[in-house]
Amino acid sequence: MRSFGYTLYPEARSKLEISGIAEKIRLKNSGGRLDFGHFFIDDDEIRSVVKEMGDRGLFKTLPPKERSCFQDGIDEVYKNRDKHPWKIKRSGKEYIEQVEIEDILGILGYPASQVLNGDELWDYKKFRFDNLTDLTGSVAALIDETVNEGVLREGYTWQTKRGDGKFVISQITGDTNSDLRIFQTDVTPYETTDPIGNRVSYRPIPESDLNKVIAYHSTEPHLLVALLKWIEHHKLPSQSLKDNYKEVVELARSLGQNMGTATRNYGDFDFPVQRYFTRTDLMSINEDDITKGENIPNHFLNTNWGALYGIYTNVDKELVFVQHPTQKGIETKVTARFLPDEVDHLIKGLFVQAAKGLGRTSANQLMSCLDFRFSKEYEELMRRD
Repeated sequence: MRSFGYTLYPEARSKLEISGIAEKIRLKNSGGRLDFGHFFIDDDEIRSVVKEMGDRGLFKTLPPKERSCFQDGIDEVYKNRDKHPWKIKRSGKEYIEQVEIEDILGILGYPASQVLNGDELWDYKKFRFDNLTDLTGSVAALIDETVNEGVLREGYTWQTKRGDGKFVISQITGDTNSDLRIFQTDVTPYETTDPIGNRVSYRPIPESDLNKVIAYHSTEPHLLVALLKWIEHHKLPSQSLKDNYKEVVELARSLGQNMGTATRNYGDFDFPVQRYFTRTDLMSINEDDITKGENIPNHFLNTNWGALYGIYTNVDKELVFVQHPTQKGIETKVTARFLPDEVDHLIKGLFVQAAKGLGRTSANQLMSCLDFRFSKEYEELMRRD
């Protein structure tokens, strides 16, 4: 079952903002009165949802010319979900994504009916959408996004346009156990057809759109050291490290220090900063041969589920995370990559994550890593035979 929500395309987001629908969603959500509706829904309950919408008179305002097509389409998708997938065009190829019951709920207009009355719900032309389900589904996608913003632990987020034209949103944060999490989501507005057969301005987020690094315990210093090695390896310019990393210091001071959930790590007692530094360089990787590598990489992040993340660079000067199995049944694969231009985002993201208490490392501990890296002690360590 898919559980990653939806990607709302910029054109739809703009229409929802201009029309005031987005503001209605935010206001209702701030009062705790907004719900996508899928926290309780299952296949059988869709019928009760349709009945409820009928009892509220919501279907009376359906345009007569579209009523039959819409209702028959919903019914057909509900009865034969496997025959009516989402169709998404990427790089000249068409990919399919199976429809979930939550998708039907959104297309049906149930979530949207929380902020649109019966006259507005189907009036897609008024809100400058191309068809009926483009409106109902786009509103549902924004509702889902808004509701879940309060569930996720907000870290540091940025957007990048890659050389192949893709738009990627990256985030550094932590989970509820204060373990480091790095997410990348492809948000490129690919041409999308919904299960009803309409061209729409949003899409479900499939597994293929997501890159993830799911690390375990106090891995933030290890990542910071790998970032510094990446900078050294390619002599990357870093604005955040200029003038004795003034930009990082100011950022950390402006945020203060949230204690988070792993409070035992915020006393900074006996923080063994030197142990995170070695004389080993960041290894270069040929991604065509990643499955052949059996050695533990020089720099890596641990997990607690049968794998580790090797941290490498490649001929394009990217930072590359590779999932290496430590037990059978785990796939070796690239799980995330970052452009050289993203180095400052990664450094600042780590400090934001630490300062907000989203991981198990404090901002002061990370600052100690920078202090050591640019100290005489570090130079002596690198000169040892």
